[in-house]
Amino acid sequence: MKKIFMLAFCLTALNACKKEDISIQKNDSTTWEIDKSIVDDDIRTRIGYDPRYQYAYPTTSEVVVPMLSLEGFTLTGQNTRSLEVKLSRASEQDVKVSLVYDATLFEKLKANYSEYELGAASLAQITSAEKTITAGTTTTTFELKVANQANFNKKLILPFAVKVANNNLVKTLEGKDSFVVRIYPKTITFDVANKAITKSAVLENGKAVMSNKNVSVTVTPSDPIGTDISLGLVRDNSLAAGKTLAPDNIIGTINKVNFKDKTTGTISFTLQNVESLTAKGKYILPLKLMAYNTSGTAHQVLDTPILVTIEVGDEDVPNTNEIEILSSYSGALINANNYSFETNYKPDHIEKMHDGNAYGNPWWIDTSIDENSEDSPYVLVAFDEKTLINGIKITQNTPNKRIGSMSIYAQKEGAYKLQATYTSTGSKPRVLYIKFKKPIKVTELYLAYFRNADDQYIDIHEMEFF
Repeated sequence: MKKIFMLAFCLTALNACKKEDISIQKNDSTTWEIDKSIVDDDIRTRIGYDPRYQYAYPTTSEVVVPMLSLEGFTLTGQNTRSLEVKLSRASEQDVKVSLVYDATLFEKLKANYSEYELGAASLAQITSAEKTITAGTTTTTFELKVANQANFNKKLILPFAVKVANNNLVKTLEGKDSFVVRIYPKTITFDVANKAITKSAVLENGKAVMSNKNVSVTVTPSDPIGTDISLGLVRDNSLAAGKTLAPDNIIGTINKVNFKDKTTGTISFTLQNVESLTAKGKYILPLKLMAYNTSGTAHQVLDTPILVTIEVGDEDVPNTNEIEILSSYSGALINANNYSFETNYKPDHIEKMHDGNAYGNPWWIDTSIDENSEDSPYVLVAFDEKTLINGIKITQNTPNKRIGSMSIYAQKEGAYKLQATYTSTGSKPRVLYIKFKKPIKVTELYLAYFRNADDQYIDIHEMEFF
């Protein structure tokens, strides 16, 4: 029965599909389309490029060239910039790459440069518009020059495309095959790192004595200047109104420094006639920064005054000094960032007394080591600059591990001058305040010969200065 049923079904199908019902049609369409799922799964789609090829691309999308101006001067010269073109991997053959100005790119790019217009190709000169990336290498560098126009008042972009020739295995990637030269007006500004300079002097026999009379002012222009311009310093007493001025003869001639093409420079001079200062106090030497062209025409270029303060006081490190022990101190402490510690004993633990945590773990001292031994523990305190020190604050929380005695030295002329020896008088406070009768102005303190009669160890949780 099953065979009879199948035979009947086949005969019915044949009768339903007669040859006169079949027709052949010609398709003249030349269009065809790959199924979207196949395109989406293509490796080229997934990684964004065809791995069979190398690709050339600029390493930056923007070359910035400001047109520089400075009030009172005509700035000329060339603003030179470099652009590197790179291959995704080295080619086995030489590759010729070129930079071509392409105004049609402006429409694609202008959304990112809303305040900019299309600039003419003539504004940017390319020293050599075509370069060869030698086989086995991956980069070449182009040099672009823009002649400075001090009166320039527009914001422009110049679009360039990267082109590849002579190598069918090297291509460019859409969206990564161009860059712009961005040109805009900019006024040069100057920054002085040390607008406040302090020089210290001490009175000896009624006259000020200064060991280091050199003054240096480091100046950094916002942009290198392609024109011959020199910078100098001129005294201007109006910049220090109400302050005690240094004598007129405290400086001589300050030599100008040529700043053409410099990214930074230093103007230096030497103080003179310091001995004419005969009283303690602060004396101000006010200066302003001036720019000069080749004919000597001057123009002030920095509104902020540069103030040199000459501090005349007692001797930085007294030959003799005394200390007193305070029960408390409410004044300001020296910023902990301005000094650091060195030691010959447990140096990897020394920062425990410099971590800002008075209740944390201490740095400890083994006082059983003979104080005459080279291994006898010491602490060297190094300050970032010469600092006036009135005293020392030492936090020592462990009751039976506190300082019984120690010696304090200050650096003077390459050696250490003993200032005082602290010895406890029975009471050993948790917080020890040691105040110098004569303040010390130094870059280094040296603490040594630690002793503790109660125990062979000393715990110091924090050491600070005021």
